Order: sequence, then structure tokens, then C-alpha cells
Amino acid sequence: FRCASACARVAPGRVQALARTPDGAVWAGAGTDLLRLAGGRTTRFPMGADVLAVEPARDGGVWVAGADGVRHVHDGVVEAVPGVPAEPVYAVAEDV
Repeated sequence: FRCASACARVAPGRVQALARTPDGAVWAGAGTDLLRLAGGRTTRFPMGADVLAVEPARDGGVWVAGADGVRHVHDGVVEAVPGVPAEPVYAVAEDV
């Protein structure tokens, strides 16, 4: 599995969360980084705190639960979710 080798190179022993989005990208929470692996490329998004969970979002991005709250990542933009305290969040899910 390509994610395992790519993640091991950038964050050995630190992958804590995995998700796959409908476009086929694999997202990995690796320490304080969120990694997007797609088309043979790895894109790193620094989160500033440990990534604890990743969940695909309907808009093609992902929700990221972390040691300092929740973020939404879409089209390369990382945004904190308003109204969510900067405290550890261990799981995230999108309401249907």
C-alpha cells in the first residue's frame, strides 16, 4: 500500500488517522501534519497539533479532529471551525 511507504518517509511511526475521499486521495494524520496522497504526490498540511482523526467531507475535503480542535481542509485551504474550543477532539463526523 503506497500510503504506508509515503507516510513512513515523512512521519515514521506517527500515522494516527487514515481516510479516503471519493476522488481516490488518501489522507493521513501523521503527528502534527495532515498528508494528502494522490496521483503519486504527497501534499503536507501542517496542523500545529497532533491529528487524531480524519473524516471525508461532502464537499470533497476533509474534517480533521486534533489536539487543538477541529479544522476543515478543502482545495488546499485549512480553516478552523468557528465555535469549537481549542481542546482535544478525538473523532469527527459530518451530519447527513
